[in-house]
Amino acid sequence: GSMQSRLVKTAEEKTAFDDEITQKHRAFLKQQILDSLKNKDYLTHNGELRLETLLWGGDEILMVVPACCGFDTLLRFYQAIENWTYRGEKMTYSCGLVFSQANTPIYRLTKLAKDLAETNKQDPQLKTHNRLDYLVLESMDFPSEPLDVLRQRQYQLAAESRQNLQPLNATGLSTLAHALIESDFPKSKLVELVKAYVADGEEAAQVVENRIAHVIGEAQMTRVTQHIAQLFQQDDPFWNWLHLAELWDYLLPWGDRND
Repeated sequence: GSMQSRLVKTAEEKTAFDDEITQKHRAFLKQQILDSLKNKDYLTHNGELRLETLLWGGDEILMVVPACCGFDTLLRFYQAIENWTYRGEKMTYSCGLVFSQANTPIYRLTKLAKDLAETNKQDPQLKTHNRLDYLVLESMDFPSEPLDVLRQRQYQLAAESRQNLQPLNATGLSTLAHALIESDFPKSKLVELVKAYVADGEEAAQVVENRIAHVIGEAQMTRVTQHIAQLFQQDDPFWNWLHLAELWDYLLPWGDRND
């Protein structure tokens, strides 16, 4: 959007810009459908494709896929746009990713996804780097409050240090997932420690790491910590662990992949 306002001045330029975006988006969608048809996670028992486009126009895309395919779809999109430019400038996208129960009203999810995407636009680096924000609703009631109020309720003392993410990459996801599986990483212990920190601020990142290291060993802990830091790249190390705790169920399937 900001690129269009800066570089497109005439009606003819706007038409050319819109046509180019349309062609790029169509190419992505075609490849996404072809790849999804080869992946059983996207298919019903009858072989029907579980992918729906709710919004497809201008520079906005809104899609629904099975929760286990959320990161797969996101990564395919960012892989497709990696070299997209317009008049020599890199095209970047802001993404909001919502994981929820299948029976959640779609209009509510639509608003949440858009609100999440809007939060990324406050980041000045969006001009040169893609940005991602997410929300996991599967274990909680649908929020009635605005997103910023929900974040405060969710993260309490940690809310102010939350940052949006750069889109996660497939290699980083797969490497981290394998490390977690091989180390027999204790998810329940991680969630317990993270909740304690959020509730009363008693735990710091180092304390979380030390306690889990007692379970899996220092060497394995060092390996896992490095992979987490490379994947999430947060200024506050505690958020690396919080993101892992929240996204665990969607990251671990990548341990079954070879790509």
